[in-house]
Amino acid sequence: MSRSRIRSYSKLIYKIFCEGGEGTILHAVQMNRVFPDSKTFVDLNLRREPGTVLEDFQSLLQTTSQPSTDQMVKFVEENFSMVKSLEDFDPEDWTDLTFNHIQNVKLREMCVDLNRRWKMLGRKTSCEKGKPNLSTLLHLPNPAVVPGGRFGEIYYWDTYWVLRGLYVSNMIHTARGMIENLVDLLNRIGYVPNGGRAYYTRSQPPLLASMVWDYYNKTGDLSWAAGQISHLQREWKYWEDHHAVVMRGRKLFRYKNVETSPRPESYREDYLLAADLSPQLKSQLYTELRSGAESGWDYSSRWFDEPGDQASTLSEIRIQSILPVDLNAFLYKSASIIADILALLGNKEQEETWRMKAEDLMQGMEELMWDDEMGTWFDLNINKGCKRKIFAASNLSPLWAGAFPVKDKEYRGRRSVEYLTNIGALNYKGGVPTTLRPSGQQWDFPNVWPPLEHMLITGLRMTGDDEAVDLARKLAEQTITRNVKVFHQTKHMYEKYDCRSLDKEGGGGEYSVQLGFGWTNGVTLDLVETYPSISIE
Repeated sequence: MSRSRIRSYSKLIYKIFCEGGEGTILHAVQMNRVFPDSKTFVDLNLRREPGTVLEDFQSLLQTTSQPSTDQMVKFVEENFSMVKSLEDFDPEDWTDLTFNHIQNVKLREMCVDLNRRWKMLGRKTSCEKGKPNLSTLLHLPNPAVVPGGRFGEIYYWDTYWVLRGLYVSNMIHTARGMIENLVDLLNRIGYVPNGGRAYYTRSQPPLLASMVWDYYNKTGDLSWAAGQISHLQREWKYWEDHHAVVMRGRKLFRYKNVETSPRPESYREDYLLAADLSPQLKSQLYTELRSGAESGWDYSSRWFDEPGDQASTLSEIRIQSILPVDLNAFLYKSASIIADILALLGNKEQEETWRMKAEDLMQGMEELMWDDEMGTWFDLNINKGCKRKIFAASNLSPLWAGAFPVKDKEYRGRRSVEYLTNIGALNYKGGVPTTLRPSGQQWDFPNVWPPLEHMLITGLRMTGDDEAVDLARKLAEQTITRNVKVFHQTKHMYEKYDCRSLDKEGGGGEYSVQLGFGWTNGVTLDLVETYPSISIE
């Protein structure tokens, strides 16, 4: 098939699955609630040519302007298939590890199981490159490990923690292929998308440089790392061109998506949330919801216009007017890694350029985000020009990124321990909560998210301060103890947990808690390797 024909297919696929509004297939399917989870429909395959499916729908509209649920169920059954777009994949570099060095039997059994789950979560695209795809799935050149549950395709920032676990399992070839998948998407789309589907027209927290750096540190393959430089620079420029804001003379970054329609994978939820708003306010809310999804924190009271107001709801999300601590920390680390690789290659001129980018960003965070009285960093309100002084686990992400003056390393570790203690974030036996507000959103109290735990533990340990290092170890013990306990009770790993208990998964948000789970498996294995003599309850 010619390239022009394939492009034509892609446009029609997008029209079917991603374009909403009255008189569209997406609107009719989602608003008739053909599937309980909106994501189910946009992940289906076509049974027939996309042009034929669109013609079939137009024929239906000639009989009724508003198809009934029964009519749409019949339409979906005739035109769509639930056959998996991704095939199961058995990684060639997987080995059945015994973890005999772990003394605790329950912990050892869990680690053996987690290593085996990489085979359960291995996937590869069934469609061949250069051939038409009859779904929203994006072609990938290499197999990958997916998160699990409803997330059956790759996800950008999830991949960072999956890779941490793959390194423990010595699955170096699989890890490299997964990084190269993200690079391939970056070069095809212009940014690394949220996930491996055509409807994810946004990015996610930029951790590609961190993945490349970890791979280099694991393998010592400088030639490969050097080959990624131009790609990492391209991603950084994407964020600089589309997400940068100048505040008080300092360039900082925010999450921002400009599309003014409901997210296809959450179409019904978005549409109903905006139902009573004016057309202008609807468009604004849709851009905010898409921007919130870009943050990875979809959703949290952290993004509400008044985060401390207990009456605030998701309709008051204002993330585009916020400069997040973690996004700026991630981009600081990305620029620093680019500079570090260039230094290893002896490219002094370019190294200096990227060192300055990192330094300028760090100075902006120091001047505008660091609060010496409270002993932490805070998100910024662009419109009001002030710090948003609420607790979020992301406040301490600069520790993980090293986004502060080197001379202050131990001081920042000590102050962070004081802040966590004073704010009450350490008062829960199941882990440090995402925030302290029980809004019902999944990135809020009482949920504990493994990637945030990992960044906090790693960041505290890296400061070298005695109190911070001690707290990091205690938090690692807490995390591993909880995961072991829940695993042996349920035989599952969850994407999030409840901070109020050592034996309960998390909840809230737009969908039920998911099993699998890629980043939880990776975080757990990495912490066990980091703390080999850890004791658990």
